Amino acid sequence: MKIVSKSRLEAFSDGVFAIIITIIVLELSTPNQPTWSAIVSSGWIWKFMAYVISFLLTASFWISHHNIINSVRKVTTRLLWLIVLTIFPISLIPVATAWYGEFPTSVAPSVVYAVDYMLIIIMLYWLASMTSRQIEDEKQRNALKKINDTRLILIIPGLISIVFAFIWPLVTAVMIALFTRSWAIRAVIRNKG
Repeated sequence: MKIVSKSRLEAFSDGVFAIIITIIVLELSTPNQPTWSAIVSSGWIWKFMAYVISFLLTASFWISHHNIINSVRKVTTRLLWLIVLTIFPISLIPVATAWYGEFPTSVAPSVVYAVDYMLIIIMLYWLASMTSRQIEDEKQRNALKKINDTRLILIIPGLISIVFAFIWPLVTAVMIALFTRSWAIRAVIRNKG
């Protein structure tokens, strides 16, 4: 019995990612004054930085999710549930972004932002591990496993962010931004040509 087609699975996932990006965009408010100084005020600039980081993070997760789903040969109930569970922490990005953007120097929003980041990485790792079993070509399977092993390294900034958030909460944005940037650069270099 066919559960759902791969194209419907991709359409569902793409739709959820589009909604998440839309919510992130809609959460970004305009500066409270019509002045240049309002743009660089600490109240607005941190909201904007949280938006930029979350937009790029969500885009990075969408690309990773797309590359993982591209390997799927057979959609199963287990795979569908794993995809839903993977998308769940991604769907929390707008909430974590809004809270962190409002209170970037507070511990709780910083920790929640970092924990959400780590949950997403863990779920993408789990999803890639499961789908890699469907790849018959050993070279492709090993390439996905190598990328997936690298994904585990991305948990490190989340852990560092959580620890240091109690000392300097702004470290969360710095760590996640740096590792998202490095992941994106590696992906571009890896897929060059």
